Amino acid sequence: MSLPEALNPNTSAKRLQEILDLDNPELCQAVAINPNSPPQVLLELFTTCPLEVLKNLVLDLILLEIPDFYEQLLSRNYAVLIDLENLPEFILEAAINHPNLFIQRRLTLRHNLPEYYLEKLADKADDKTRYMLVQNQELSMLILEKLAADRSPQVRLAVANPNINSRIIKILFAGKNYQENTDDLERIKYAIELEIKRLNWTEEIAQKSLKEKCDRTDFYSLTNRQLLEFWQYLKSLKPERYPSSLRPNIFVLEDIPF
Repeated sequence: MSLPEALNPNTSAKRLQEILDLDNPELCQAVAINPNSPPQVLLELFTTCPLEVLKNLVLDLILLEIPDFYEQLLSRNYAVLIDLENLPEFILEAAINHPNLFIQRRLTLRHNLPEYYLEKLADKADDKTRYMLVQNQELSMLILEKLAADRSPQVRLAVANPNINSRIIKILFAGKNYQENTDDLERIKYAIELEIKRLNWTEEIAQKSLKEKCDRTDFYSLTNRQLLEFWQYLKSLKPERYPSSLRPNIFVLEDIPF
């Protein structure tokens, strides 16, 4: 008899709490969508029935009493930002303005995120959020250009991948930050060293490649543009095998200190 009660919009909040059985998926879905379900029950069910909770007609009324209710939902189950398609706009808004930066950063990994939200993420004050945004393969040229001129050297370095076009390269090296701050150039030199290790090259092989590509035997003597182009070239190569102590992709979040 519990399921018909859960489906009945006239069943009281107290009764819905009494009949709730977390081991019964069908019952949980019915309670999650019932407009009489109390906020604490919806929070609990958002981990297992997020779509049903988001369809509940009572959400607008709950917001009048609990203005940060959507943020609380995401704190319970932030995986929905990546796992669920067709999320309502109000959840995306809650995520991008969430006080927990970790949840904001999760939004950067979402596929088919509208341009409006990608632009807002590119303007975030948190360096890690903007750095993670660079990894999104769906960024427009406008956003990439903005990130190429970012104040953070880590973000600019992340933009400098083998697939960028000449316009982005010009932005990277035309900015005041690259001309006056050597931090970016030192990071690229370090990145080149890591790529050489990833390729399992000896010093002799690295020097030979450098000679062929740039007519140099010491990459520390390269110009800014040569440094970036040589790094791009190295990243495009696939080694016969990876050393067990190194990962193929060196630029994951943990590799870059903030």
